[in-house]
Amino acid sequence: MKLGNLFAIPASIALLAAAAALATAPLAAEDKGGGGDTKKGNADSSEAPPGQGKEGGDAGASPDPPELVKALKTLDVANSRIKTMTVPYVQHRKVRISRKIRKAEGVLRLEKRPLPAGLRVLFEETSPHRMKLLFTDEAVVFRDMETDKIETYDPRKGGIRPSEIWIMGRPIEDLRKSWEFVLGVLEGEGSESFSAMLKLVPKKKDLAKWVKEMHVWLSAKDGMPVKVKIIDPKEEYQEFVFDAAKLEMNKPIDPAVFDVEGKAVK
Repeated sequence: MKLGNLFAIPASIALLAAAAALATAPLAAEDKGGGGDTKKGNADSSEAPPGQGKEGGDAGASPDPPELVKALKTLDVANSRIKTMTVPYVQHRKVRISRKIRKAEGVLRLEKRPLPAGLRVLFEETSPHRMKLLFTDEAVVFRDMETDKIETYDPRKGGIRPSEIWIMGRPIEDLRKSWEFVLGVLEGEGSESFSAMLKLVPKKKDLAKWVKEMHVWLSAKDGMPVKVKIIDPKEEYQEFVFDAAKLEMNKPIDPAVFDVEGKAVK
């Protein structure tokens, strides 16, 4: 599996996200993709406000505007609360070869494990095609539940790691190693549901090959990322909307759920 294939899932997921961010299945000619996790993402977030010189910004960089500092702190606090997370999502995906925006539905499961294991993230698409995609920094595993085909990818052999795309559950100080943050403008119907919209631009050349920028909308209720849009250099995108009303946080997740390859002893 090529690294570029990690940024498109058949009517399913990306990134990260990040974030990001961010498989082929019914769309056999398309790429496969997604985001990942990080071992450092398992650490508690820093108490210092991000983006203010020594308190969290890049060395030598100009201090962040107060509004951005507030938004990043909100995200940092929200991410620090996550131990486990289960939430349904709807994905919309636009590719240049089609005028249609493809829609998929599924469930995201995330778990922070003690180091050195670190974060693991599972996307389980339930419609229109059944598939699973698991991300860790050690492996990415895709399973087509319709054909039972399994593909694996070793991110350590590529130019970037899945954790560099992923945004949920990771401290801001870790995210800023890979991304520049800019405060976007909230507009349109429903904008009152969000406390802020963040634009993330990749710092690393290897990352910029696959992601042009990522947009993250934070919930006005608790600061959690509730919508993530990953835009690639071709102006294709994948957008994930998470169903905050059905979010389950910090409840035990059966380890067997993450056994995408079916290796666990039954």
